[in-house]
Amino acid sequence: MRNVLSTLLTTMLLLSACASNVAAIHGTPTANQVLTNVRMVANGLKSYRVTRTITETTLYTGVPASEPAVEFHQVIEVSATDEYRISDSEIGMDYIRSGMRTYSNNTAGQWELHPFERNLDDGFFPGQATERPPMHPLEWLDKRVLANTAYMGLDEIDGHTVYVVTGQISMLPAPASDDRLIPADNVRIYADTISFNVVRIEIDRNILDVEREDVGYQVIPGVVDIDTIEVLDYSEHNNTIEITLPNVPTH
Repeated sequence: MRNVLSTLLTTMLLLSACASNVAAIHGTPTANQVLTNVRMVANGLKSYRVTRTITETTLYTGVPASEPAVEFHQVIEVSATDEYRISDSEIGMDYIRSGMRTYSNNTAGQWELHPFERNLDDGFFPGQATERPPMHPLEWLDKRVLANTAYMGLDEIDGHTVYVVTGQISMLPAPASDDRLIPADNVRIYADTISFNVVRIEIDRNILDVEREDVGYQVIPGVVDIDTIEVLDYSEHNNTIEITLPNVPTH
């Protein structure tokens, strides 16, 4: 009971701290006004749940019908910066980090325990190469990679009225991405108009489409291409997220 009360108090303090610094928006906002508040609230986001959906559609120029879209799904549950679980039902993968320990499924479906080694995890899941947990909204809100933003109006997602801001994100901070001629991804950010929590992020994966030629995909610009859209749906902002650790015998 004491732990529950402590968690509730911490959450309330975080929310009140964010709310006191969020500027009220009257009338039609600018992209910068929305993003300033969203970044401030996201900076206090410690726990959350993300449903990640990647949809790939093969497109043939001049052919009206494309191949059926293929979807990949992940669920990311974060209870703290170093306490999270990533589940991928398509490949039967589960990955848990708890402090300096990690757990993962082997090919036999059994859990294995390993020490957390950052050099092995860097780049494997977005977010782990930083001090943020995976799929944290600030990964896409970072001013160094988010550019050409525009306010697009209001929308509604799961009963939430949301601000819609579009922009472009690059894998590398500007101007490095421009120097290397790396195309940017188009991104749409949906933020709750009351709490300024990020509710959804949609990314058109132009960068991944370009890279596919190096990994066996027959992508020929103007002839065959792959339309890739990544959608991140956020919920349980700063709620208590329970990560149950598997019982792995130690020898």
